[in-house]
Amino acid sequence: MRLASHVFLDLLLTPSSPPLRLTFRLAGALPSIEQRLASCDFGGSSLAEESSEFAHAFSVNAVESSRISWRPDDCAGCSHVTLLGNYYGHPLPAVDPLSASLPPQTSALDPLSSRQVALAVSAGGESVRIVRVGDAAPMKREKLLVGSAVVGVLEHGGEALEALARVASATVIASGATEAPSPEPAPVAGARGASEEEEEECLLESPREDAPCLHTAGDEARRLEQRQRAIHGTGALHGNWKGEDLGVPGSGRG
Repeated sequence: MRLASHVFLDLLLTPSSPPLRLTFRLAGALPSIEQRLASCDFGGSSLAEESSEFAHAFSVNAVESSRISWRPDDCAGCSHVTLLGNYYGHPLPAVDPLSASLPPQTSALDPLSSRQVALAVSAGGESVRIVRVGDAAPMKREKLLVGSAVVGVLEHGGEALEALARVASATVIASGATEAPSPEPAPVAGARGASEEEEEECLLESPREDAPCLHTAGDEARRLEQRQRAIHGTGALHGNWKGEDLGVPGSGRG
């Protein structure tokens, strides 16, 4: 049987929002725990931010998490010593700078490409935790992972994680294992995102009847979002969809 290389969680932040997906690459350090995790169905589980002391971690609380119960003795061969205690599984450079350098966790377009986001299983299997290690202060990173087994790292879903951080809780509507990254969740009945009519509305038609629309409502929404990010310093604005220089710092105007 072929082992899964990735696991995903599809999240619903509000009843009216479209689903968002977090995809984690399994690290291979604890294969028995990782494959039990991949076989779990967390659909219907709650995902919530932990106490203020661990504000950079979210816990998936579900009955099925008991299937991935483990003991520190099971992971003695991949234990990592920190000042506050041990964590297990995959070594994270954000916690241990001397550990081997890892390839980027996310795509070039993902806002979390330079950070460490770990998928960890607490000892005893009480919960699966999503730990934003790279966002925490260096002195708190060890505390976030002590006693946990790191089984994967975030590969897709930086925007989903940022949205989750704003609302602090979500419902897991689907989960599963894949042999390759799966960045897009399946549509969910009853969840209202941008409608097909809105996405297909043409704002600038091509002069040729047989050519596709030159600029849709979806294109315009993305342009406005890019502009807002540039204005607030979260992205670079290189011009609007007409190719005009808008004069925003960093846009290329000398």
